Amino acid sequence: MTWQAARSRWYGRRKMTRYLRRPGHRVAFGTVDRIMRELGMNGVVRGCRHRATIPEKGGICAGDKLNRDFSATAPNLVWVDFTYFSAWTGWAYVAFIFDAYSRAIVGWTTAATKTSALVSKALNLAFWRSNWDLS
Repeated sequence: MTWQAARSRWYGRRKMTRYLRRPGHRVAFGTVDRIMRELGMNGVVRGCRHRATIPEKGGICAGDKLNRDFSATAPNLVWVDFTYFSAWTGWAYVAFIFDAYSRAIVGWTTAATKTSALVSKALNLAFWRSNWDLS
């Protein structure tokens, strides 16, 4: 393997642009990105992609009950949302219970791990704030 071929596996768009600019070539990040894409060159991707949901073998997937229609005709008919994001200390998981009618967050909770308790706590808060009788 030549050093050019090896470098194409080590260098991504940013490193390759800086590598070309050092001897005085005037190139833009977008140009280098386009040329690398056309030549089939990719930089090394470090780390692993984060997966929000890991299906069980032979598990049953829940259907889309709303058919991607998040409108509601009255309060407390449609509650939606769960999300995660990258923070300095790792991944943070947030469960928001969002009322599609009023567009208000009626329940929420955060955690460092994704568990069913995370969503349950958010639902309990939403029930409590909505004055629902759960008995």
